[in-house]
Amino acid sequence: EEKEERDAIRRIIGMLPPLQQRILQMKDIEGYETGEITEITGMVAEAVRNNLSRARKRIRELYLLYYKTQQAKK
Repeated sequence: EEKEERDAIRRIIGMLPPLQQRILQMKDIEGYETGEITEITGMVAEAVRNNLSRARKRIRELYLLYYKTQQAKK
């Protein structure tokens, strides 16, 4: 079940726009600070934070949908 959840999260992340995927990867997986991401991407800090917030929100929404679907199958 844990592997299924990890796979679902990977698929959900793959559904995000490429920029949001990249920022999420850099911040949450690779551990870059917002300032470092701004230097790498050339974006302003507010845009980085906004894209990260939107990505996390969308992941929560889609994961909740996945979770409810899984619960309905049980």
